[in-house]
Amino acid sequence: MARQLTLANALLSLRGRIHINDGAGNERYEARGEFALFSPTWRLLQGERVVGTLRRRLLSFRPYFDATLDGESFAVVGRLFSFRRHYRVRGGRWDGATLTGNLWDRRFCIQRGGQVLADAQGRWLSLRDTHQVQVHSDEAADERFVALCLVLVMMEKANSNAAAAAGSAG
Repeated sequence: MARQLTLANALLSLRGRIHINDGAGNERYEARGEFALFSPTWRLLQGERVVGTLRRRLLSFRPYFDATLDGESFAVVGRLFSFRRHYRVRGGRWDGATLTGNLWDRRFCIQRGGQVLADAQGRWLSLRDTHQVQVHSDEAADERFVALCLVLVMMEKANSNAAAAAGSAG
């Protein structure tokens, strides 16, 4: 049975916060970024418990993230040249899983072994960056994996927007 999650970035947050609610609007997870000059670590919390972390590697030609979830380490690696977001998981329980997005960063799909774990739809007209996510797996660990992957997508989207704004200002 599909479950719904809603991801929304917090307004006016210096460090970065993403709230992840269930279909009834109750907080399920929260992602918090630390204030860092180059590469912040994002933590996925369930209540007060840290269930996952995500950190971008600085010296890499392609988007490369070191991640942990429920104490298990893996990497999420993006394509070097691509018009849309495409990431593949290396190592761990979700080895081989893929995360693909469309050109406008509004639709995402997470698959593993030919099975769709989740798909997401972003809102076009919203004060905050918001995505509705349908999780198609019944496993709680898969739900946390989906939440961590979409935090990665929102983090990369924010970085792309900041780089574009800096490029147009200069």
